[in-house]
Amino acid sequence: MSGWRLVVDRGNYADFSISISPAIERAVVEGKVPPTVVLSVFDSDSITIGINEDPEQVLEHFSRNLSRKFSHAPSQALKQASQEGNASLINSTRRLFKLKP
Repeated sequence: MSGWRLVVDRGNYADFSISISPAIERAVVEGKVPPTVVLSVFDSDSITIGINEDPEQVLEHFSRNLSRKFSHAPSQALKQASQEGNASLINSTRRLFKLKP
């Protein structure tokens, strides 16, 4: 069998991990289907932990990315304020975070 296939899953992750994923893996091993990439699409933000993953590493990665997401827009706004000479926003930020000038 040549090529890869893409399966887009919009269902319940628990159903996928318990029944669908093992069936796909078995079919690939048996040569019944080509190598498969599965894209799981969730309706809300989610964390998934695979059977061979360390939960602490997954949560560390999640928290790092979440922190970056929350700090990105304010960082960009402060950068723009600095470039435009907007002292009011910069001074407000200093007061809010108790930073020295």
